[in-house]
Amino acid sequence: DEGLPRYGSAGLHRSRDVGAGAISPYYDRKATTIDSVPAGAELFVDYGPEYFSSRRKWRHVPLKQDYEEAYKFLMNFDEVYKDHLSGSDNSTAANITKEEFWSNMRHQFVASNMKRVANALPETLHDAELAIEKGGLKHILQEIKSPEWFKKNGKCIDNIRPQPSTIAQAGRGAIATRVISKGDIVISAPLIHIPRGRDIFKMYAQNKTDENGDYVRGDSESAIHVGYQLMMNYAFGHPESSMLLTPYGPGAAMINHNYARANVRLQWSDPNHEWYYKPIEWLEKDDLAGAQLMLDFVATKDIEPGEEVFLDYGESWQKAWDNYVQSCSLPEDSKDWVSASEMNKVADESYKILRTTKEQQIDPYPSNVEMWCYYNIPLLTEGSPVTASWEPSEAMPRNHPCEIVSREDNGESTSYTINVLEQKSHLGGYGNKKKLPGIPKGCSLTVSGMPREAIKFVDQRYSSDIFLPGAFRHEIVVPDNIWPEAWKNLPSAELR
Repeated sequence: DEGLPRYGSAGLHRSRDVGAGAISPYYDRKATTIDSVPAGAELFVDYGPEYFSSRRKWRHVPLKQDYEEAYKFLMNFDEVYKDHLSGSDNSTAANITKEEFWSNMRHQFVASNMKRVANALPETLHDAELAIEKGGLKHILQEIKSPEWFKKNGKCIDNIRPQPSTIAQAGRGAIATRVISKGDIVISAPLIHIPRGRDIFKMYAQNKTDENGDYVRGDSESAIHVGYQLMMNYAFGHPESSMLLTPYGPGAAMINHNYARANVRLQWSDPNHEWYYKPIEWLEKDDLAGAQLMLDFVATKDIEPGEEVFLDYGESWQKAWDNYVQSCSLPEDSKDWVSASEMNKVADESYKILRTTKEQQIDPYPSNVEMWCYYNIPLLTEGSPVTASWEPSEAMPRNHPCEIVSREDNGESTSYTINVLEQKSHLGGYGNKKKLPGIPKGCSLTVSGMPREAIKFVDQRYSSDIFLPGAFRHEIVVPDNIWPEAWKNLPSAELR
């Protein structure tokens, strides 16, 4: 089960640090096991049913309900087979082997347009009987790799750990956990290839707020390119290519640039992969089998425990950073800017007692933050105000924008009466409007008795550091000697 990441600026502040907005504020996301996992088993997480059902090429991947249906059939299979034998008048059908009957039943699921259920069933009778014996499908779906397999194919992911970097403006860095000898692989980075990444990562000043407070999209002619998404800083690329490669997995994204102290270099995990010889147009095809590329970070010298791991991001990256440091100007009014995450960290000391809306008129909170409350909203009707009392809920409550109407203190504890605010729409993926948390327009909900721990500060949309106009953006440059020639689809710098 994957938990939520922690959030913080790693000590960088927009009033003094040019690195503000250039690093991800999300870190330290932990995954915990929800069942015992034997050594050698692969780890899986549930992405939710929409992950497969929304993708046509994976529409036949079994979902939770398909495994449940398959398991019910599995546990009744012996009875079904016996009924088939006893009820058959045809000698050929009566003499069908159990293995053949199992195969036929799987094919019937496919013919009945139940391909996901068929794919959830074991392919062989042997595996089906093993699942019945073990009491579930997971026992046969879980392939165990041997120690010999790992020695041949495995990659260590615990050679480094995240920690504050030893260099200024870098935020968090990668620190060696053990002695890493020269020539050893420090970490490997699986890559998602984005053939037109330089266009995909562009950001435009085309969202504007209308008179109702909703975010609407301007027309295409008013779309002004204002920068790149933060992912650009973590992607690998080449000046003569539109291709960007974004890493996923633990550790690699924490390795910072330092030309003078670089102690790792890049190499392809598979030096002969066929994709290196395919043009960008071919790599744009939708039917490619997922992420297949991976880069290794190889130690160029012995690295001691506690030593930070550095990579040379390339001459063009260094030049871009030097120019940025010389020319950037700090945002106006940044001196008094405080992030919501920092306010929540010191909630018990500095914000234990929250101000009501009326009190904030005299002593306001920073203009970039707003209050949100944890509460499961009941069914509301437009024009019919609802008043409710806060109660703990077993279901995970959602977070909604709110305002504090009053504060009540009974001598032992302090609680609040709040109004949940209306929803404000914003542009989601592919230009579709999505609703943010809150109550529908025209409705009213007042909740009394809300405890302090159910209220938190949240940064207003597009106000956090990663949205700072002009924040530093540049991909990590892969050396020319390993970047595939077939991917070079842009003119060189000399010809631009």
